[in-house]
Amino acid sequence: MVPIISLVFYYGSEPWDGPVDLYDMFWLEGTKEEKEILEKYLPNYKINLVDAERWEDVEKFSDDLQVILTMLRYRDSKEELKHYIDENKKFFQNVDYETSQAMKAF
Repeated sequence: MVPIISLVFYYGSEPWDGPVDLYDMFWLEGTKEEKEILEKYLPNYKINLVDAERWEDVEKFSDDLQVILTMLRYRDSKEELKHYIDENKKFFQNVDYETSQAMKAF
């Protein structure tokens, strides 16, 4: 069996305010006892959330993803983004096609 890990990759400007698990996605109706019975048989799956703009440890990722995540932080400030690009000119001069397309999309 191959494990599957689902991720929600959120790259919005505002902090994530959506559900973080399955139970948060819907409202369980009924009495307390009925909810407890339903929760017993309905697993509460955690949402693996990547809030891209607010991710702290970008150094854990590949160089390409580090750059994309860092650029997202500066997207509202043209001056800071330009400064970041200037500081990392060597990287930006050798960007591969897939990375450039990801940067363009974000």
